[in-house]
Amino acid sequence: MSLRVLRKFSFVATGMLGLVGGFVAWTVGEPVWYHAEWLLNSYPVLQTVLGSTPDVLYASVLGLYLGFFLGATEGLLSMDMRTLGRGMLFGSVAGFVGGLIGCLLGKVAFTMLGQSWIGRCLGWSLFGALLGVAPGMALKAVDRAARGFLGGAVGGFLGGFVFVTVTKLFDLPIYGRMLAIPLLGAILGACYGLAEQLLRRSWLTVLSGAAEGY
Repeated sequence: MSLRVLRKFSFVATGMLGLVGGFVAWTVGEPVWYHAEWLLNSYPVLQTVLGSTPDVLYASVLGLYLGFFLGATEGLLSMDMRTLGRGMLFGSVAGFVGGLIGCLLGKVAFTMLGQSWIGRCLGWSLFGALLGVAPGMALKAVDRAARGFLGGAVGGFLGGFVFVTVTKLFDLPIYGRMLAIPLLGAILGACYGLAEQLLRRSWLTVLSGAAEGY
Protein backbone atom coordinates (compact mmCIF):
# COMPACT_ATOMS: atom_id res chain seq x y z
CA MET A 1 0.00 0.00 0.00
CA SER A 2 1.51 3.31 -1.12
CA LEU A 3 2.08 6.27 1.17
CA ARG A 4 -0.27 8.37 -0.97
CA VAL A 5 -3.13 5.91 -0.41
CA LEU A 6 -2.45 5.88 3.32
CA ARG A 7 -2.56 9.67 3.35
CA LYS A 8 -5.94 9.61 1.62
CA PHE A 9 -7.33 6.94 3.95
CA SER A 10 -5.47 7.89 7.10
CA PHE A 11 -7.73 5.76 9.31
CA VAL A 12 -6.03 2.71 7.75
CA ALA A 13 -2.65 4.07 8.82
CA THR A 14 -3.84 4.86 12.35
CA GLY A 15 -5.41 1.41 12.59
CA MET A 16 -2.19 -0.27 11.44
CA LEU A 17 -0.07 1.77 13.85
CA GLY A 18 -2.53 0.99 16.64
CA LEU A 19 -2.20 -2.72 15.86
CA VAL A 20 1.61 -2.57 15.93
CA GLY A 21 1.57 -0.37 19.00
CA GLY A 22 -0.77 -2.81 20.74
CA PHE A 23 1.55 -5.74 20.07
CA VAL A 24 4.59 -3.81 21.30
CA ALA A 25 2.62 -2.69 24.35
CA TRP A 26 1.68 -6.30 25.11
CA THR A 27 5.29 -7.45 24.64
CA VAL A 28 6.60 -4.87 27.09
CA GLY A 29 3.56 -4.94 29.36
CA GLU A 30 3.60 -8.64 30.20
CA PRO A 31 6.92 -8.59 32.08
CA VAL A 32 5.72 -5.46 33.85
CA TRP A 33 2.52 -7.27 34.88
CA TYR A 34 4.35 -10.28 36.29
CA HIS A 35 6.93 -8.15 38.11
CA ALA A 36 4.57 -5.32 39.08
CA GLU A 37 4.63 -6.07 42.80
CA TRP A 38 8.43 -6.01 42.84
CA LEU A 39 8.54 -2.80 40.78
CA LEU A 40 6.04 -1.02 43.02
CA ASN A 41 7.88 -2.07 46.18
CA SER A 42 11.32 -1.25 44.76
CA TYR A 43 10.39 2.18 43.42
CA PRO A 44 8.19 4.06 45.93
CA VAL A 45 7.62 6.87 43.42
CA LEU A 46 5.68 4.43 41.22
CA GLN A 47 3.51 3.43 44.15
CA THR A 48 2.92 7.09 45.00
CA VAL A 49 1.77 7.90 41.45
CA LEU A 50 0.07 4.64 40.46
CA GLY A 51 -1.06 3.13 43.73
CA SER A 52 -0.35 -0.39 44.90
CA THR A 53 -2.37 -2.38 42.33
CA PRO A 54 -0.53 -3.93 39.35
CA ASP A 55 -3.35 -3.38 36.84
CA VAL A 56 -2.95 0.42 37.03
CA LEU A 57 0.78 0.13 36.29
CA TYR A 58 0.00 -2.29 33.45
CA ALA A 59 -2.63 -0.01 31.91
CA SER A 60 -0.28 2.97 32.11
CA VAL A 61 2.48 1.06 30.29
CA LEU A 62 0.01 -0.06 27.61
CA GLY A 63 -1.15 3.52 27.19
CA LEU A 64 2.38 4.84 26.89
CA TYR A 65 3.26 2.55 23.99
CA LEU A 66 -0.08 2.84 22.22
CA GLY A 67 0.16 6.62 22.51
CA PHE A 68 3.71 6.58 21.18
CA PHE A 69 2.70 4.76 18.00
CA LEU A 70 -0.61 6.53 17.40
CA GLY A 71 1.04 9.89 18.05
CA ALA A 72 3.51 9.16 15.26
CA THR A 73 0.81 8.98 12.58
CA GLU A 74 0.72 12.63 11.60
CA GLY A 75 4.49 12.98 11.35
CA LEU A 76 4.90 9.77 9.35
CA LEU A 77 2.20 10.67 6.85
CA SER A 78 3.45 14.24 6.40
CA MET A 79 7.14 13.20 6.48
CA ASP A 80 7.77 15.99 9.00
CA MET A 81 10.32 15.00 11.66
CA ARG A 82 9.36 17.80 14.04
CA THR A 83 5.70 16.79 13.92
CA LEU A 84 6.75 13.16 14.36
CA GLY A 85 8.75 13.93 17.48
CA ARG A 86 6.08 16.12 19.05
CA GLY A 87 3.38 13.60 18.24
CA MET A 88 5.27 10.70 19.81
CA LEU A 89 6.06 12.77 22.91
CA PHE A 90 2.52 14.04 23.44
CA GLY A 91 1.09 10.64 22.53
CA SER A 92 3.27 8.86 25.08
CA VAL A 93 2.36 11.27 27.88
CA ALA A 94 -1.36 11.25 27.00
CA GLY A 95 -1.33 7.45 26.75
CA PHE A 96 0.35 7.02 30.13
CA VAL A 97 -2.05 9.44 31.82
CA GLY A 98 -5.00 7.95 29.95
CA GLY A 99 -4.09 4.44 31.05
CA LEU A 100 -3.75 5.60 34.65
CA ILE A 101 -6.99 7.60 34.84
CA GLY A 102 -8.95 5.23 32.62
CA CYS A 103 -8.04 2.23 34.77
CA LEU A 104 -8.87 3.98 38.05
CA LEU A 105 -12.21 5.37 36.85
CA GLY A 106 -12.98 2.11 35.07
CA LYS A 107 -12.71 0.36 38.42
CA VAL A 108 -15.13 2.85 39.96
CA ALA A 109 -17.61 2.46 37.09
CA PHE A 110 -17.21 -1.33 37.22
CA THR A 111 -18.18 -1.32 40.91
CA MET A 112 -21.00 1.23 40.56
CA LEU A 113 -22.58 -0.69 37.67
CA GLY A 114 -22.66 -3.96 39.57
CA GLN A 115 -19.44 -5.34 38.05
CA SER A 116 -20.87 -4.98 34.55
CA TRP A 117 -18.67 -5.14 31.46
CA ILE A 118 -19.96 -1.66 30.60
CA GLY A 119 -17.94 -0.22 33.47
CA ARG A 120 -14.71 -1.62 32.07
CA CYS A 121 -15.58 -0.34 28.59
CA LEU A 122 -16.21 3.15 30.00
CA GLY A 123 -12.72 3.07 31.48
CA TRP A 124 -11.25 2.14 28.09
CA SER A 125 -13.39 4.85 26.50
CA LEU A 126 -11.84 7.52 28.73
CA PHE A 127 -8.44 6.07 28.01
CA GLY A 128 -9.07 6.36 24.26
CA ALA A 129 -10.45 9.88 24.57
CA LEU A 130 -7.33 11.15 26.35
CA LEU A 131 -5.15 9.35 23.82
CA GLY A 132 -7.07 10.90 20.92
CA VAL A 133 -6.47 14.42 22.20
CA ALA A 134 -2.67 14.08 21.94
CA PRO A 135 -2.17 14.76 18.18
CA GLY A 136 -4.26 17.93 18.41
CA MET A 137 -2.25 19.06 21.42
CA ALA A 138 0.99 18.43 19.54
CA LEU A 139 -0.24 20.60 16.65
CA LYS A 140 -1.85 23.18 18.98
CA ALA A 141 -5.15 22.62 17.14
CA VAL A 142 -8.22 22.70 19.40
CA ASP A 143 -10.62 21.45 16.72
CA ARG A 144 -8.37 18.50 15.96
CA ALA A 145 -8.09 17.67 19.64
CA ALA A 146 -11.90 17.70 19.87
CA ARG A 147 -12.22 15.30 16.92
CA GLY A 148 -9.56 13.10 18.44
CA PHE A 149 -11.37 13.10 21.78
CA LEU A 150 -14.59 11.89 20.15
CA GLY A 151 -12.94 9.31 17.90
CA GLY A 152 -10.77 8.04 20.73
CA ALA A 153 -13.73 7.73 23.09
CA VAL A 154 -15.73 5.68 20.57
CA GLY A 155 -12.72 3.58 19.64
CA GLY A 156 -11.80 3.02 23.27
CA PHE A 157 -15.31 1.80 24.12
CA LEU A 158 -15.50 -0.55 21.13
CA GLY A 159 -11.93 -1.72 21.65
CA GLY A 160 -12.63 -2.23 25.34
CA PHE A 161 -15.63 -4.40 24.49
CA VAL A 162 -13.45 -6.53 22.22
CA PHE A 163 -10.77 -6.69 24.93
CA VAL A 164 -13.25 -7.88 27.57
CA THR A 165 -14.81 -10.40 25.17
CA VAL A 166 -11.59 -11.87 23.78
CA THR A 167 -9.83 -12.26 27.13
CA LYS A 168 -12.71 -14.43 28.35
CA LEU A 169 -12.16 -16.92 25.53
CA PHE A 170 -8.80 -18.14 26.83
CA ASP A 171 -8.00 -20.19 29.91
CA LEU A 172 -4.58 -18.52 30.17
CA PRO A 173 -5.02 -14.71 30.39
CA ILE A 174 -1.67 -14.05 28.70
CA TYR A 175 -2.94 -15.45 25.39
CA GLY A 176 -6.14 -13.47 25.65
CA ARG A 177 -4.20 -10.25 26.19
CA MET A 178 -1.82 -11.12 23.34
CA LEU A 179 -4.76 -11.03 20.93
CA ALA A 180 -6.96 -8.47 22.64
CA ILE A 181 -4.48 -5.62 23.15
CA PRO A 182 -3.39 -5.34 19.48
CA LEU A 183 -7.08 -5.48 18.48
CA LEU A 184 -7.84 -2.74 20.99
CA GLY A 185 -5.06 -0.61 19.50
CA ALA A 186 -6.23 -1.22 15.93
CA ILE A 187 -9.86 -0.34 16.68
CA LEU A 188 -8.93 2.72 18.71
CA GLY A 189 -6.58 3.93 16.00
CA ALA A 190 -9.05 3.35 13.17
CA CYS A 191 -11.87 5.15 14.98
CA TYR A 192 -9.59 8.08 15.74
CA GLY A 193 -8.61 8.28 12.06
CA LEU A 194 -12.21 8.02 10.88
CA ALA A 195 -13.33 10.81 13.21
CA GLU A 196 -10.50 12.98 11.96
CA GLN A 197 -11.50 12.42 8.31
CA LEU A 198 -15.29 12.55 8.65
CA LEU A 199 -15.48 15.58 10.95
CA ARG A 200 -12.79 17.68 9.30
CA ARG A 201 -14.27 20.93 7.99
CA SER A 202 -11.70 21.64 5.29
CA TRP A 203 -8.82 19.93 3.49
CA LEU A 204 -5.42 21.17 2.39
CA THR A 205 -3.61 19.03 -0.17
CA VAL A 206 0.14 19.30 -0.71
CA LEU A 207 0.86 19.26 -4.45
CA SER A 208 4.61 18.67 -4.37
CA GLY A 209 7.42 17.73 -2.03
CA ALA A 210 7.88 14.94 0.52
CA ALA A 211 4.27 15.21 1.73
CA GLU A 212 2.74 15.29 -1.77
CA GLY A 213 -0.89 14.24 -1.72
CA TYR A 214 -1.30 14.76 2.03
